[in-house]
Amino acid sequence: MAKSISLFYLVAVALQTMCVASTAITRPYQASLTVDDDDIKANSLSNIYLDYGNRNIQGTLTLTFGDCAGDLDTPHTTIIGSADISDQVKPTKFVWATPGYTKSGCIFAIDDKGKVFAKSKRYTISPKISKRGHPELDDMHFDAVNFYKVRTANHGNMVAASDKSESRCYYYYA
Repeated sequence: MAKSISLFYLVAVALQTMCVASTAITRPYQASLTVDDDDIKANSLSNIYLDYGNRNIQGTLTLTFGDCAGDLDTPHTTIIGSADISDQVKPTKFVWATPGYTKSGCIFAIDDKGKVFAKSKRYTISPKISKRGHPELDDMHFDAVNFYKVRTANHGNMVAASDKSESRCYYYYA
């Protein structure tokens, strides 16, 4: 009798382990938004990385920056940019020209139905510290942020960069 109970117990444990393992495999993981540096400076470029998770997003994707606890319909939400998402085009890296004012908040990824499917942690845009030196030497350095802002005719739209890897890089101008 003891052998049949222990065999029954082993079979039950094995079945339970298989069910837990299959649940863990099929469990959807959340989409995520990250920035490559926690110290975001005003009037600079920041990389935003989007992981779609198991979500199948189609249509227009909008990236916004606003209060982490606030409602997205409030007027203080800053629209970073938008992109059309399809099966062929799923950008994972975005470059954001951060605004010149200091603000604290989260980055949101919103689908075309207006639902948030990814939210970043809280980031603070800190003021850029200017270097001390001779004023005539300041003009000798290349200002990439100003170059991309001037080059874009329509602010708020995106311009695709060259495809150097499997994920495309998009530039957003706020």
